[in-house]
Amino acid sequence: MSRVADRVRGVLRPVAEGGKLRHERTAACDALAGVVQHFWSVRWDLRGAKPFVPETLPHPNVHMVFEDDGANIAGVHTGRFTTQLKDTGWVFGVKFRPGAFRPHLGRSVATLRVSHIVDEIAENREIVSVEQVVERARLGKRTLQQLFNSYVGVGPKWVINRYRLHEAVERLQSGAQIDFTELAMELGYFDQAHFIRDFRKLVGCTPAAYTRRHPAGL
Repeated sequence: MSRVADRVRGVLRPVAEGGKLRHERTAACDALAGVVQHFWSVRWDLRGAKPFVPETLPHPNVHMVFEDDGANIAGVHTGRFTTQLKDTGWVFGVKFRPGAFRPHLGRSVATLRVSHIVDEIAENREIVSVEQVVERARLGKRTLQQLFNSYVGVGPKWVINRYRLHEAVERLQSGAQIDFTELAMELGYFDQAHFIRDFRKLVGCTPAAYTRRHPAGL
């Protein structure tokens, strides 16, 4: 399993209060690795417990989701995803690699290039601007924008911003003392106010409020 697929990222509420919830992920076989990032499943038994509302930050991936009442295709979410889990149930999903869910293109060179670029953005916390991606990928800015819009469904700036906010959530969940001004600078923001604005817009609360609501270990 690749490093990107092997890490749980962007989960704002990882633990249900009472009851049982199990989240598993499985790597794709070699034949599917260029198309599928990983398979995932969630099972829960919340009988006698309060309903649980998981929240996750968006990723630039398309999912094929199977549930009790059927299957559907979930495109790229531009905001955080929330749902309510209660009683008992299950869901199974296929997380496609960015750019790999365009059937008539198959595994084109352009698709594989975009997947590689998105993986680099996800893993390299030093990437905080489109200009850095342009330099690393050796592509024109306009070409990069067109590739992302065509194969991923969102622009490179959106992807960079979301993964850097994923990084912020991970840092807050670690329980370490964090200087929000320094964190904002590390993530490529002009100032703390812009960072807090984006964080609140996506997560639903300020970084400080999130830390209070979800202390480390919970």
